Amino acid sequence: MLKYAVLLVFVGIGSLSVGSVQESGCPADTQRRQAAVRFARMVNTAEASFQRQNKRYGQIPDLAVGAEPEEFHAQLTTDGTAYMFSVKDAVDACHFALFSDQHGVIYAAQPIR
Repeated sequence: MLKYAVLLVFVGIGSLSVGSVQESGCPADTQRRQAAVRFARMVNTAEASFQRQNKRYGQIPDLAVGAEPEEFHAQLTTDGTAYMFSVKDAVDACHFALFSDQHGVIYAAQPIR
């Protein structure tokens, strides 16, 4: 059931690389967005390591990733067998956000207009 919920969240959301953090139609602060991508990659890497050591996924305080980038809000949900997290820009007028889960693919998103 969690997989279906994750699938619904990702409908219409494309993948993201550090080199492509600027989408059309909204001015981007590339350095800030790249910091958010790096943070998301650190969370995925730390979760993989945490899961290997503890046989479950952890919360952000359990991971050695530090704080989310300035002016971003990170949220992670896990039941121990899977996780999903978001990193949302708190000041961007276009509401830029990143999402990922235990599969390690990072998706860029913006609200439907």
